[in-house]
Amino acid sequence: MSDDSGVPPGARALEPEAKNHLAAELNRTRFAAEGTFVVSLGSAPGSGTTTLLVRTLEALKARGQTLAVIAGDQPATLAAVPADVATTTASRGLDAEAIAQALVTHPAPLGGTLFIERGESPRLDLGEAKRVVVTAVSESSELSIKARDEFAAADAVVLNKIDLVSTLGFDAVALERNVRSVNPTARVFQVSGRTGAGFDEWVSWLEESRTREFTAMASPV
Repeated sequence: MSDDSGVPPGARALEPEAKNHLAAELNRTRFAAEGTFVVSLGSAPGSGTTTLLVRTLEALKARGQTLAVIAGDQPATLAAVPADVATTTASRGLDAEAIAQALVTHPAPLGGTLFIERGESPRLDLGEAKRVVVTAVSESSELSIKARDEFAAADAVVLNKIDLVSTLGFDAVALERNVRSVNPTARVFQVSGRTGAGFDEWVSWLEESRTREFTAMASPV
């Protein structure tokens, strides 16, 4: 039996990594049962993730999807998000248990898509289907050791603010090459959350990934 957090009491005595793993598996089981496609967005401040998220949600909503967002405690910046929004003030950052707790008051959309804006939270499994890293042309094209770990675990990398490339003299090709060096299989999207450039490919990938996830959920074991 679990308490209102959705995490079994026995899990609380486990080491943090094992505890998070158990909570993530419970989240994943719940998402599969409810037919919810879950995408996490990791980014550093200044990456334009909120602008990217708002435009992404608008595009998916126009295509008939039911949407929700879980994020850190930043309700002011998420006021424009066209979806049900849950925020969490977990001092340790977003981990799988924090997601489970947020779902108590803001259930995931049945058959819809849930975005988790994880910010700079540690690279923990939250139970998501796809992990995305958002970076921007205003950041360095070189990958720090911490960033290399984040990019290596990503299913996709979104290079945002591509409209500023000519102004800043940013080398987008160099960044993509660096990403490929640590993660050859990740999809890389060059977009602008402000202008919408590159969004058709990005949104299409999300929809295709959602369809594949639903197909996998429905397949017999």
